[in-house]
Amino acid sequence: MRTNSPSPALLAPQPRASQKVRDFILVEAKKHGPAERWRLPSIRQLAAHLNVSMATVQNVYSGLGREGYVTSAAKRGSFYHARAGGRSNETLHIGLAFIWEDDARHAWEGGIYAGILDASLACRSQVNFSRFNPSPDGLEDIRMAHTAGKLDSMVVLPGRILQPVTTLCAELGIPVAFLLPPEPIAVSNFICPDVLRVAAKVADAFLKSGRRRLAFVEYVVNDNKAYYTLYRTGFMQSILEHGNSLDAFHHIALGADSTASDIKKLLSGPECPDAILCGGDNMAIEVVRAAEELGLEIPRQLSVVGGSGVSFHDPRLATMTRVQQPVNQIGHELFLLAEALADHPDQLLPGRYLACGIIHGTTTTAEENRWLKQARRSL
Repeated sequence: MRTNSPSPALLAPQPRASQKVRDFILVEAKKHGPAERWRLPSIRQLAAHLNVSMATVQNVYSGLGREGYVTSAAKRGSFYHARAGGRSNETLHIGLAFIWEDDARHAWEGGIYAGILDASLACRSQVNFSRFNPSPDGLEDIRMAHTAGKLDSMVVLPGRILQPVTTLCAELGIPVAFLLPPEPIAVSNFICPDVLRVAAKVADAFLKSGRRRLAFVEYVVNDNKAYYTLYRTGFMQSILEHGNSLDAFHHIALGADSTASDIKKLLSGPECPDAILCGGDNMAIEVVRAAEELGLEIPRQLSVVGGSGVSFHDPRLATMTRVQQPVNQIGHELFLLAEALADHPDQLLPGRYLACGIIHGTTTTAEENRWLKQARRSL
């Protein structure tokens, strides 16, 4: 007698491959809780784990993405969000890679940080800031935060010392908002104060007023080289455009322990400058102090322009002619860029271009100030 085989309708139904993937994700989501965002396995890893095709996993991830539960980005991977809508209802995790020193040379970073914090108060999400440094421990902290899904984007400023941070971010696919690109060819997102054009206008004002011995002063011991390079480049470009109208040019790179002595040596030499642009306001204060000790009259014998526009407690700053960097606005724009990159990590978003200004004081002559005022209107 023939034995009938079981009807297919009576067999336990086999879950479809895509349902296996969804079930795995739902089980993992319960483990993580309703308020967490967590990293999903790579498509290859999950396909091998569940014995399904990579195309199946990709289709599920894409479907959950359309529903607002999964976000994906090249190099960064895919993340599951407990609430539909993605990261918009969750904490925004932004890393900050600064120098974090109390030295006055980095006072402008405090203004930038204040701008970042001010902008975060208006953010639609709660913001969590984490500080990172380029030490081995700091880089490992970045890896751990990235793996845990607690690093949506990074703000890095400026470049040389923090290069290991930017390199690691590129390796991990962490979107970065740069104050200034350490390597312009490799970086697409940055906000840069217009120091190059302003420095050129300062040199132009000096030369049009009859100054013939110019100098540029900068530090070599901190991480502001990118700024100083822009200042110096713009300054020298203007000098070159004036042809043979210069008698002497000095480029002074100050070390940490020789600031006062190097400046006095410059000012007491046979080719003492009659006009100096300084990379930072603190340097300009040192120049003014040294000139006064040597009996030089400012601005008749020596004009001095500061370079950062950061507030110090020295009373000389109140009357100094200086370049004004919009540090608070820079911080505000950096936060907006970091926020946008967190929402669109797979896109290359440009930063907003912010211009510097010029504050007119008594360390430059009335004629030089007239030229600087005209230059400001053309910036």
